Amino acid sequence: RTMIAATKQEWARFRQVVVNCVLATDTMDQDFWDERRDQWAICFGENATAGESQAHKNQKATIFMEYIVQSAVTGPSMQHYQIFIKWFRRRILQSHDRASDAGQSNEFDWFQHELDRFDKLILPLAMDLDKCGLLAGIG
Repeated sequence: RTMIAATKQEWARFRQVVVNCVLATDTMDQDFWDERRDQWAICFGENATAGESQAHKNQKATIFMEYIVQSAVTGPSMQHYQIFIKWFRRRILQSHDRASDAGQSNEFDWFQHELDRFDKLILPLAMDLDKCGLLAGIG
């Protein structure tokens, strides 16, 4: 434990970052996503403050870690289309079968949902990470 954080203050900060990263895996909460985007703009946007206080550095590190976690969560969407379909076909069929078994119509348009997810989550996330420059040279 002391290797991660030597003081109670460092431990509290570490815990806060871990909790924030776990919460960042919730890609369906639009309010949380909007708040995260606002924080990103404060830290890395065109009008980002150049303050170098410890609080500002902590905020930048936290939001960056949240974006990295979000990238990991959305990673399966970034692979080749055929692989993407292979992994999600089962999910589509199971959803359809459950709806049929329950006597309901399966009105959910999965493909439109995925397109919306790309437009509202994945592409902005990728563009923000590219613009911030912290991953430059990685590939």
